[in-house]
Amino acid sequence: DAILLRLWCAAGSLPPRKRGCRLRWDVEGLCESYDEWKHCITVKCKIPLTANYIAKRIAALSDQRDPMTARFVALYGDPYRLLTIRWFEQARSELGANAKMGP
Repeated sequence: DAILLRLWCAAGSLPPRKRGCRLRWDVEGLCESYDEWKHCITVKCKIPLTANYIAKRIAALSDQRDPMTARFVALYGDPYRLLTIRWFEQARSELGANAKMGP
């Protein structure tokens, strides 16, 4: 039997209205790509990747003193935290590129 972990969409912190959106993954089932990660957040949990949301998540995941960050690291390891920050940064870059293109 695989050890099951709870992977909170959006890297360990959901707004209160979204707390019911929890996915269960085994250790091998953590998101392995940006596209998987983005799908989890935007489709399964229906959380829009706004500039404000992305900035808050990068700040929280970058703060080793943040309790949710410490819990995230305890569950998934620091390399996965760093990867998740990179994915948020990629989402921020995409958001900026789309804004420059305009309607």
